[in-house]
Amino acid sequence: RHAGRGIELELHALRTILAADDAIPENLPLAVNLSPFAAAEAEVHDILLSAGRPLVIELTEHERFPDDALETLAPLRKAGIDLAIDDVGAGYSTMLQILRLRPDIVKIDAEFTADVHNDRARRVLTAAIVQLAREISAVTVAEAIETNNQLLALQQLGVSLGQGYFLGRPQSSSEIKRRV
Repeated sequence: RHAGRGIELELHALRTILAADDAIPENLPLAVNLSPFAAAEAEVHDILLSAGRPLVIELTEHERFPDDALETLAPLRKAGIDLAIDDVGAGYSTMLQILRLRPDIVKIDAEFTADVHNDRARRVLTAAIVQLAREISAVTVAEAIETNNQLLALQQLGVSLGQGYFLGRPQSSSEIKRRV
């Protein structure tokens, strides 16, 4: 990004991921992280729309979301590609972005899940994210769950899904295929 080649790098990563998609079972959606500006690129749209499998775009929070993001992403969403806002609560992924974009998935940042079982402020903020997600019919995913206490607290707050080492380590595509 700093060298002015961020979109080019994201395009390369997207092509690489989709070229390897046959290693992931067809019934599982493939999630791809994209910056808000890369997700607006016509070439990215062409690649995603020709993928021929369930996809989720996870918009990263490292850049400001363009004002026209809702309109720009509309053709992808109309084609059945789900939208996730990654790292909600950090960077540019604000409640306002959730309200504007109405994503299918809201991924709660690791900063909120860390010590959520001991920190009332983290619980209150997480509960607010969960409630907003419910109001727009979005699924919530808590990132970086590392302990049973975190998991229990997040379940009590109504978080739908989770990811983190406590729930499972990253797996190779062959391991995933064996389990599905």
